[in-house]
Amino acid sequence: MSPANDIVFTGGAPNYGVPGFVRAFSTSNGQLLWSLDLGVENGGNQNMESIPRFTPDGSTVYFGTVILGGTGSPFCFLYALDATSSGGGIPCGDLVSFQVRCKHNVGGDRLQAKLTLTNTSHSGQQVTITVDGNPNSVTINGNKAQLQIPNEPLGQHTVELTDPAGCFAPVMTNCN
Repeated sequence: MSPANDIVFTGGAPNYGVPGFVRAFSTSNGQLLWSLDLGVENGGNQNMESIPRFTPDGSTVYFGTVILGGTGSPFCFLYALDATSSGGGIPCGDLVSFQVRCKHNVGGDRLQAKLTLTNTSHSGQQVTITVDGNPNSVTINGNKAQLQIPNEPLGQHTVELTDPAGCFAPVMTNCN
């Protein structure tokens, strides 16, 4: 529960082997404020693993997840979400996928990120895609938002959708 006792935050998994979810509800009327499906990462299902913690002002909630049944070592992610909304006015349920890659070109590698939405209702709105801590505002065109950064330095890069926040886990890509 948030410090002001106005938001209840919960998470779970519908069935074993199915990705988990997190939800925030208003304590005044029980209304769902937002919902986030955690999805599949590295071949396993992501589930909330920690007790959620709020900032003192209740504006941000933090929680950890773990990947169950995936390949390799267990993966854990830490989320920091706007506790009062899904951010950007775009609910996570309106997002289909977030893909990142480095494409090799003769003139230098190009980092590409693509966000796909369920429909075109958010066309013209902006999202924020952050690369190695540097935010980039990207306008949605139709049902896609695409970011291209030419001549990205060699090495590993962390790319995440930061507005709306928490809809997808950060993605690591390697430009070489």
